[in-house]
Amino acid sequence: MSASTQPELAEAPVPLNVTRSGNGFIIGVPKGYVGIDTTKEQPVGRYTSASKATLFELRNNYALTPSNDAVLSLITSAQQQAHIEAAYNALCEQAIRTYSKAFVTTIDRSAKLIRGGTSLSSNVNSTQQEAHNLAKLVDGRTSTYWESWYSGITWPKEPGYVQAKLTTTVPAFYLTFTPSQHTQYGRPDIPQDLRIYTGTARSELDFICELTENMPSEVSEVYTSPAIFSGQDIGFVRLECLSTLENRDGGRVFAMSEMQIHPAAIDSLASLYCQRPWVREAVDDLSQEIATMRDRIHTKTVTEEDAARLQAAIDRAEASYLDTDGIVAPTSLSSEPFTQNYFDLAGRRLLAPPAKRGLYIKGGRIFLVK
Repeated sequence: MSASTQPELAEAPVPLNVTRSGNGFIIGVPKGYVGIDTTKEQPVGRYTSASKATLFELRNNYALTPSNDAVLSLITSAQQQAHIEAAYNALCEQAIRTYSKAFVTTIDRSAKLIRGGTSLSSNVNSTQQEAHNLAKLVDGRTSTYWESWYSGITWPKEPGYVQAKLTTTVPAFYLTFTPSQHTQYGRPDIPQDLRIYTGTARSELDFICELTENMPSEVSEVYTSPAIFSGQDIGFVRLECLSTLENRDGGRVFAMSEMQIHPAAIDSLASLYCQRPWVREAVDDLSQEIATMRDRIHTKTVTEEDAARLQAAIDRAEASYLDTDGIVAPTSLSSEPFTQNYFDLAGRRLLAPPAKRGLYIKGGRIFLVK
């Protein structure tokens, strides 16, 4: 190929893979992503490798820069994809709220689903500081405590968390914790905003809910969460702390004396799921659609039809709760498809078409209301 051959521009840029080659460099650009606009010299050669990546070979003193239009296209595409995923996740959260209405539960404090420090993990101070390691959370003593900080820590970019592998899978659970009793820092480091993730595998956890109400304000208070459902069996639970009472070091420092997860005992006499067969059928269908949507979100293969099916399952379950004689009107995918729903940029579904000026999502696309 001659040196004058122009590289074709793709639609969006990606970070380049640069390796030295003799007196020059080889820059790899994955196939299907943006190419490069040359600003000083043309590439000497271009070819396709066995891995189907487009490669440009450069000599000394030659330069390539990303196309401004392509960079803007990438940012816009990434933002749009993030908002679409937020909308799908918001739909899952709505589905879980609907699912949980089928059950009335109580906490079974006699059963403990965390047994020993080895079932716990964290991205901050897991074992490095022996005096306040994870085992202190389940040692049954409020005189000891675990903390997310220790001298010399390199903070992770993401919020700090504690993750538990449960002794058995459960459909729902309650989280309890006791604040650290440290005389100086116990109260400032009480968690006030916890995000809960659950899953059946350690590596695939889904965001379920955010806990911000009735959090402790004194070290003497013991926190008990509402019953937490995910729509599937739960084997792993992660609590991620976003803020504390005084937000020391940006809220990254949080501490607890004791933490435990207890199974939610289902009241069969009070739960619609147990008393009404048509509710059970609708809720079981909803559970299956939640599982399908979660799998598709993990593999980034969600379609609008998947979302429409989940929305239809939500509507059918909600209708079954109001039905006292088992006559549930069928919910068609076309009755209120996901493609016709409106969402704000935070992924929240709107009950009516937007009336205010701003950006919204509909049918997987972002549009402006003027």
